[in-house]
Amino acid sequence: MPIIRQFLDDTVDLRPNLRLSRRSLAALTAAIDLSMTRGWPKGIEVLLFVFWLAHAASYRLVAAACDIPKSTVHNIAHRVTKAAVGILGCTIRLPDPDQLEDIAAGFNCLGGQWSGKLMAAMSASSHLQHISWTF
Repeated sequence: MPIIRQFLDDTVDLRPNLRLSRRSLAALTAAIDLSMTRGWPKGIEVLLFVFWLAHAASYRLVAAACDIPKSTVHNIAHRVTKAAVGILGCTIRLPDPDQLEDIAAGFNCLGGQWSGKLMAAMSASSHLQHISWTF
């Protein structure tokens, strides 16, 4: 079933395709300010943006999945991304530098020995091939 049809059917669970519940999608839609939607309903624009992110998909794939032009997907993705970045400070609070040590210690307790090595490897490099997976 196409994602837009799933969105319009309130009985369909969106989590498998969007990795987000309907309630979370509604909250995100309400929080994002899209003053210029260019004819598409705000909910559809946010839906396409979340679908694009959830699948790390190309504009071409989203366009094909939703049967809309690739240029429209591009415009929506950029417009909603800009709006989402605008609300980051209101929705996500990054820890203070003095809190990071406590957070790292908490992760270490959760995962045992390997989590410290994993966190160290991830902070040293952004490439997963450099992570030491010792258990």
